[in-house]
Amino acid sequence: AAMNITAGEFAIGTIPTANVQGHNGDIQELIYFSSALSSTDRQYIEYGQSVYYGISGPNIPTSLPVNPPSAYISIWYDQSGNGINLSQTGAITRQPQIVNAGNIVRLNGSSTWPAMQGTNALQTNLTATFATAYTGSNLTINSVFRPDISSSANLRVWSVGNGALTSADWSSTNFVNINQRNSNQFVFERSGVAPNTVFTVGSPMILSGRFNGTVRQLFNNGTGSATQPDANNFTINSVRLLQSINPTFEAGEAITGKMSEFSMYYSALNTTRRTLIETNQSAFYGITISNNKYTPPSSTSYIYYVNGIGRELATDSVAATRQSSGMGFRVGTSAGDYLKDNGDYLTCGIACPITPTTSLLNLPPTVIQRWFNDWYINKTDISSNNGLFTIYFDFSDYGVGGTPGVASNYVLLYRNSPSGTFSIVPGTTPSVTGDQVRFALDASNIITNFYYTLGTLVPTASPLPIELLSFSGNCDANITHLKWSTATESNNNFFTIERSSDGINYIVLGTLDGAGNSLQTLNYSYFDQTPFEGTNYYRLKQTDFDGQFEYSKIIAVQCDNEIMEVKVYPNPVTNELTIEMPGNNESVKFIIINSMGAIIYNGSLTQKITINTINFKSGIYLIKFANGGNFETKKIVKQ
Repeated sequence: AAMNITAGEFAIGTIPTANVQGHNGDIQELIYFSSALSSTDRQYIEYGQSVYYGISGPNIPTSLPVNPPSAYISIWYDQSGNGINLSQTGAITRQPQIVNAGNIVRLNGSSTWPAMQGTNALQTNLTATFATAYTGSNLTINSVFRPDISSSANLRVWSVGNGALTSADWSSTNFVNINQRNSNQFVFERSGVAPNTVFTVGSPMILSGRFNGTVRQLFNNGTGSATQPDANNFTINSVRLLQSINPTFEAGEAITGKMSEFSMYYSALNTTRRTLIETNQSAFYGITISNNKYTPPSSTSYIYYVNGIGRELATDSVAATRQSSGMGFRVGTSAGDYLKDNGDYLTCGIACPITPTTSLLNLPPTVIQRWFNDWYINKTDISSNNGLFTIYFDFSDYGVGGTPGVASNYVLLYRNSPSGTFSIVPGTTPSVTGDQVRFALDASNIITNFYYTLGTLVPTASPLPIELLSFSGNCDANITHLKWSTATESNNNFFTIERSSDGINYIVLGTLDGAGNSLQTLNYSYFDQTPFEGTNYYRLKQTDFDGQFEYSKIIAVQCDNEIMEVKVYPNPVTNELTIEMPGNNESVKFIIINSMGAIIYNGSLTQKITINTINFKSGIYLIKFANGGNFETKKIVKQ
């Protein structure tokens, strides 16, 4: 709606005049500048937007802006939604840098991973002050970090504690640090106690510190130091990264380096949970760690949202995961469940997800659709004794919305390569809870280093409320006669008859009333008076009285005046295609052409030949026959 604005304000989607309707379209992006841009800066912005949104028009800038800008972090927003933000109050020269002279700061030079960088030994960097101080004895901090050591001084990676420290508080119990000492040591320091850990530094690392009120321990790329006694609680009301908790007293102790991740947990994470976090970071950043539980198929694929379940001890385990962009695991704690032995893990990762969608490709017989994305699973079974667990698929987390239908319509699919044909995983028991489809199975049916996803036997994910005995058709005098029979019907309102020329896009031909409820065999018939020349594909859509519907299998009916009598079956085809010419006694040449026009098979037959089509990609193919001056073409669909 329109609105009035006053000086010093601006409005989006309206104009500063009363009683004038505002803009009702979509705005993808709006950037506001408090000063006029140079033409070069404006060109760069518009060109970047044109590339991202696919809009033609803006010219490629021919020159860089004068003095390419740098950018700094002034606030790091709390992604938990609790509003505990890291904010910088000092001068810009003391803020971590994320763009250096027009170039994004990277974790490791040519690495693709953005990072923030401490560049000034006097930096105060990011500071968070909590509304309510945390008093407790449990804390875990994790960073993905690359230090740049040029000093042997006592330098801070991060500090947590009471921000009111003064020189008299140096030996108090109110702070905890990860420090760099000398040129090659990182230490987890508490209350001024001497260092207990030595790590070689200088390359990208995953650094974790754990404090539980009794001991503290530091981990570098999964390798832990010896534990060090510490029985002190402390109060947290502030955090600093790349600088000490009290930069006034400890001036010059900020470490220079690059940090891509920082996280803090108000608990002493158990070894299994810390291992899974570090495994996720190892896959994403390509950092080798000693405790890795997941190895992607290549360095650049299936490295996203890595998570899993596992066990280090009977009292140190993770029995459920959050979703991994749609998929996760759960396991029980009984003797028959997985995670029986220390070191058992199930982990998975996904390739960079595309927009959530379904696919009709690479499917086994009876499966109609699948989720496009799949997950690469690693299994570590120490004693090879397997055990029960649940793998689940979350509709809302995947982004498809809605809720699943009847569980019996879903199947768990797997394949041994990212482009191969899927098979149905045996031994699963499907169930539906909320917006999740769950499969209970034994780990013996999970093959490590295979790719898994969700498939459905029916596109609508609902049960077929009729028992369809048969569905067939034949073409005579250019009229197709369709016939089907039902053994039983329940709540059956009507049938819709649909036809397609390509097996993908269908049109509605007509409808026939169903019997509602029936326990006897019923026969139905429908005539298509105007079939396409060549191959016609038919399917039935059955709709019940509450609006739920389901599709039958697809059948193909050839309807043309054949010069040569040729039978091609089954159609659609899966693994083997048979071509038959009854009564023919001469060699007839033929070729099979894919949808791109390429010849993928060249052969000949007299009366009958069977062709292996396992390696044919899903899609439409033409088979062209030549016998003297006679020519014939058949169309098939490979599922």
